[in-house]
Amino acid sequence: MRDRTFYPESKAIPFSNKLVVRLMATLLAFSVMLPLMSSAEAALDMTEYDVLRAKWHTYLTGGDAYDPLDLDIAANLAAKSRSVSNPDSTGFWNTMNKQPGRTYLWNDLQSTTTSDQVSTHFSRLKQMALVYATRGSALYLNEQLKQDIISALDWAYTNRYNENKTETGNWWDWEIGTPQLVNDTLVLMYDHLTQSQIDQYMRAIDRFIPNPSKRTINSVTETGANLLDKSFVVALRGIIGQSSAKITQGRDAMGPAFLYVRTGDGFYEDGSFIQHTNIAYTGGYGAVLIGRIADMFYVLKDSSWNITDQNAMNVLRWVREGFEPLIYKGAIMDNLRGRGISRQDTNDHTSGRGIVLAILRLSEGAPAAEALHIKRMVKEWLFTDTTFANYFTGAGMFEMILGKNLMNDASITPRGDLTGHYAFPSMDRVAHYGDSFGFGISMFSPRISSFEYGNGENIKGWHTGVGMTTLYNNDLEQFGGNYWATADMHRLPGTTTDGSGSGTPVAWKSYMNPMSWVGGSTIDQNYGSVGMQFSNIQNTGSTLQGKKSWFLFGNRITALGTGIKSTDNLQVETIVENRRLNEAGDNVLTVNGAVKPASSGWSQKLDGVNWAHLAGAVPGADIGYYFPNAPSLNMKREARSGSWQQVNTGGSSTSFTDKYLSLAFDHGKSPTDGSYAYVLLPNQSAASTASYAANPSVQVLAQNDDVHAVYDTEHSVLGANFWKDEQKSVSMNGAPILSSDKKASVTLTESNGELHIGVSDPTKLNNGEINLEIRKPAVSVLALDPSIIVTQVAPTIKLTVRTSATYGFPQTVKLSMENPTIPATPVLTQTEPSGSNIVLSWTHSPGASGYRVSYGKASGSYTETIEAPAVSQENEVTVTGLTPGQIYYFTVKAYNAAGESPSSNELSATPMLAAVLNPTFDAYVRDGTYATQNFGSQTSLVVKNDGLGYARQSYLKFDLSQLSDPVQSAKLRLTSVGTGTTGINQQVLLVESDTWAESDLTWNNRPAGSTVLGTFVAPASGFSVKVDLTSEVIASLTGNKQLSLVVISPVNAGSKGDVSYASKEHATTASRPALEVQFQASP
Repeated sequence: MRDRTFYPESKAIPFSNKLVVRLMATLLAFSVMLPLMSSAEAALDMTEYDVLRAKWHTYLTGGDAYDPLDLDIAANLAAKSRSVSNPDSTGFWNTMNKQPGRTYLWNDLQSTTTSDQVSTHFSRLKQMALVYATRGSALYLNEQLKQDIISALDWAYTNRYNENKTETGNWWDWEIGTPQLVNDTLVLMYDHLTQSQIDQYMRAIDRFIPNPSKRTINSVTETGANLLDKSFVVALRGIIGQSSAKITQGRDAMGPAFLYVRTGDGFYEDGSFIQHTNIAYTGGYGAVLIGRIADMFYVLKDSSWNITDQNAMNVLRWVREGFEPLIYKGAIMDNLRGRGISRQDTNDHTSGRGIVLAILRLSEGAPAAEALHIKRMVKEWLFTDTTFANYFTGAGMFEMILGKNLMNDASITPRGDLTGHYAFPSMDRVAHYGDSFGFGISMFSPRISSFEYGNGENIKGWHTGVGMTTLYNNDLEQFGGNYWATADMHRLPGTTTDGSGSGTPVAWKSYMNPMSWVGGSTIDQNYGSVGMQFSNIQNTGSTLQGKKSWFLFGNRITALGTGIKSTDNLQVETIVENRRLNEAGDNVLTVNGAVKPASSGWSQKLDGVNWAHLAGAVPGADIGYYFPNAPSLNMKREARSGSWQQVNTGGSSTSFTDKYLSLAFDHGKSPTDGSYAYVLLPNQSAASTASYAANPSVQVLAQNDDVHAVYDTEHSVLGANFWKDEQKSVSMNGAPILSSDKKASVTLTESNGELHIGVSDPTKLNNGEINLEIRKPAVSVLALDPSIIVTQVAPTIKLTVRTSATYGFPQTVKLSMENPTIPATPVLTQTEPSGSNIVLSWTHSPGASGYRVSYGKASGSYTETIEAPAVSQENEVTVTGLTPGQIYYFTVKAYNAAGESPSSNELSATPMLAAVLNPTFDAYVRDGTYATQNFGSQTSLVVKNDGLGYARQSYLKFDLSQLSDPVQSAKLRLTSVGTGTTGINQQVLLVESDTWAESDLTWNNRPAGSTVLGTFVAPASGFSVKVDLTSEVIASLTGNKQLSLVVISPVNAGSKGDVSYASKEHATTASRPALEVQFQASP
């Protein structure tokens, strides 16, 4: 029995049986999981560390709050026990080498350098410890098993994992995989280990994770899931080793993972999750991240180390926006699992189950409304995921109990089917849900790699990100089983392919798309237009390129392609479908009303295909296909064989066979301008598909090198992808209906007297504007995003979309098309002097089609009126020709065809004389190896608080000698040209010394900042901030009339906490730093 020695930082609490129950009820997040302490244990003093360790023991084993005779629980316990010991003697305990003087524990784990074998040792020991410590298992408290586990732990420390070992192979095993398993095993066996046995493993973990924020082997800054994994390891190590400092270190290291990012790893505002810089990984590392956050919340809740980071509540947004739209009936979409699709022991449903149960754990500590939403969502998945013989087999006991409690809670109803359109522009993924189906699109760009290969995993992933589509329906196991071992990875659904991509990819290389037009637009979260211009030159190395679009309107998905060309003399196809069939492979295929042969090996090229229908492997899995241009189509049934080892070096060499049916457009060899058009009709019968083909609702309005556009008459939805920065139009019924002057994706729908428009810059490169014209009149503007200005509502609608810093997110506006009512009264919010002009600002009035500003020299008496016909969320107009020093009074009215609103509130302002000064000198400095380097000629001023070698500060000097009149106000204006993340705090400090020069300023010779003159949050890229320096400018005018400043970041905001402001060398004059000075003046 471990000697219970207390250390100075321990918090000893005298315990009684009643106090045990009360304290555990308070400290445990889940009251149903309250472990019942034995009388002997309760008689001892217990520290808060012991309480937290007991919580994790409860999580691992389920504690005492379950009935081991429950059928689901009994099945789970039996499965766990069989993995350790069984009549066939194949369990981990059966096969463990127990001989004295042994040189290995298991015959298949004899390497002393292969890192995954180190992790596998502890994986097996944890499983053995788990069945020993779990009440109701066949080996619960088995004395011999206990002795063998402890002996094996001693051997493994001496021979495999200790503080004197050097990392070999994969760093992950040493710094994440093994220490996670060690911690769990120590918690399970804690009461049977000596202090020396505990301490030796604490030393080993400290050796490999001294700092969870940094990778030990190469000092890489950890992000995302890896950061959370290591943070939890260190925190749990602190609990086991009774170190407050370690618990705090682990908890605090999590902080950066809670922040939204705009580049690199982490969660994005649009719900995307990236890991490894450019891989869409919600279903892989995102799953790990959400699970570890749930772990940390659970263990530390209501303790002295409770998580208080205000950004931690972002996690609940991630559940709603980053996970819920990507899970269909319990399956996480495969296009988000990265290398995971090549792993034989996991699939979309097993990976999804891990996420679902982690989300369920999060609900226990969520606010009531959010908890109910999560539980209804999870209950929907638990009921609809029928791929498991028993959903909970293999799940943790803790999660099984939570899940079963939820299933049996009649007060919580399942959510029901999710419907709608969900775009994730930051990771180039789209999910669309109609009636009983889900549809995923996987794309690549200069920002997102087509796939990831590493650790021998995902050998054939070349085409999984180049337009691959995945259709989810009642055939829940379509992508399960051996799909990724047997599918033709060069002919995946949705892709335009030449079959290129062979051999073993380069590990960890990025396989990018050089074409930037990748993204789409959405409206009302119901309809979406998606597009991708692509080239395979940086992916498979082929010259294949083209333009692809998908228009997803309700239960129909229209796919268009143009400009398909290559020069490699390879056969090029667009794969409409490549569906895994039932075991017999005899799913009925009907084409133009004729049933095609069901024998494997059948193929046919058929001209004039108007429609096709493929029967599902199960009811509710039929698919209809409509071809607007009645093209020639290649059709093929085949039996495909493959092994998991062919896609993953760690997989089995056993060959598996599945039956497939494919439909494909044949573009021939080296096409010069190939195209295609088809419409997917999920869950339609052959009869309804034929009926639709005879009277289709989809009209292809444009399919050329300039524009792809589709109109759906049933939903009154129009989608258009404009491929060029040129004025281009889409026509309907012979007349132009929509035009754009820039690359753009546009989706609009008209119903119930309203027109809703969504538009985006899919390139994410347009720092200016997109101008749209819709050739029909509106009567007023109901609502709009801040980036949109409605410059005209009649006789046509004209919009200006300011796309800087929109990051490809759809921008929306809603207009009324009929029966206007008098608009709401606007609120005049600001009058700001700008020299002899006054800049007025007011809020948007729903229903306005324009505004009128009235002003005069006496309150309530307005002698002048100017029109402000543009409508935006934050409206602004500059009133010119005013007399400096004269007080003016302003009011504003909104108007539309029904009339004017009442006058707004009145504000007054006095125009003044003004001057704008640019800095005479500006430069940034950087520490570390850059400490002697000068950056004075750069076009940006960088500010960042970070570790050695990464910190930067920016200096500015203004010459005030030309200022003579009395100063009324002075503001420093800085414009961001790049902001790493949101919420970065900045400060402007006075620099007492003015002797520095731009050309020789460095970190080492920089003058110190002193007084803080202003504090602000860094603006988004493309936006400006103004800092009031009036007092300091006035003070400087009495001295040498020089003003030196330094801009710093007072707090380390993480690896993405950098801000770049335009310098005086920046190409855009309006973005350069300036001191805006207003002077007192007399009328």
